[in-house]
Amino acid sequence: MIKIKRKIGPKGQIVLPKDIREQFNLKTGTDVVFLVEDQQIIIETPKEHREIIEEFCTLPENIKKRKVTSKQIKELIEVQYEERFKNSFKGKR
Repeated sequence: MIKIKRKIGPKGQIVLPKDIREQFNLKTGTDVVFLVEDQQIIIETPKEHREIIEEFCTLPENIKKRKVTSKQIKELIEVQYEERFKNSFKGKR
């Protein structure tokens, strides 16, 4: 494990070190995913939509066996975010 310290800028931005950007082929405009667990923030490159949904929420078997559109995935993520995370961050600012 590597630990690198960075300051958060005035706009809330963090610059990823060049070595890390090169190692993971992160270019301007590349999407990243933030995972928040307890007191940890993990940044990772995005996975396929199906993988994200399966990890983020438990899908009923009938959904796993059929094709899911990007719109349906986005809606599921938004619902899960509202239910699981939005309320847990209230009052922590």
